[in-house]
Amino acid sequence: MLCAIYLRLSKEDEDKDDLAESESIINQRAMLVEYATSQGWEIYKIYTDEDYSGIDNNRPAFNQMLADAEQKRFQIVLCK
Repeated sequence: MLCAIYLRLSKEDEDKDDLAESESIINQRAMLVEYATSQGWEIYKIYTDEDYSGIDNNRPAFNQMLADAEQKRFQIVLCK
C-alpha cells in the first residue's frame, strides 16, 4: 500500500526563530515514518508545510497532497 505523510507546523512551534526544521516537524516525521514502516507500507511522498499553521487553509504542501490524492497516487494519508 502506498501512503502519503503530511507534516505541518504545530501551534506551539509557530514562533521559532531559526531556519532549521522545527522540533515538531522532526518528531512528526520520525513517528509517522516508523508507523508506515511497521505496517509494511511504502511511502509515496512526505508533504511538509513548515511555515503554515493548521488555521491557514492555503498551505502549498497540503494542496499538492490533495491534488495527488485526486490523481490516486496513494491510498492513505498519515498525519498527527
